[in-house]
Amino acid sequence: MFLSDHDYEHLRACGFKPLLMSLLDDLIIYRTGCEMADSRDGFVTPAKSKACIFWLADGRGEALAARCQAAEDAK
Repeated sequence: MFLSDHDYEHLRACGFKPLLMSLLDDLIIYRTGCEMADSRDGFVTPAKSKACIFWLADGRGEALAARCQAAEDAK
């Protein structure tokens, strides 16, 4: 999981990060068990009181995280 430093600190401080990780693990297990396509990689976009999960083709999550990390490092 990739988070900006600010987002990571905010999620950690409010105690939401372990809950989010547990939910994502459960969803991955469920999607895999149902043989759903794109069940392993995705990203979450939190906005106000909602969060959306966008599932990616397997293997694409690491590439997206690397791009996000590079952009964060360039700041």
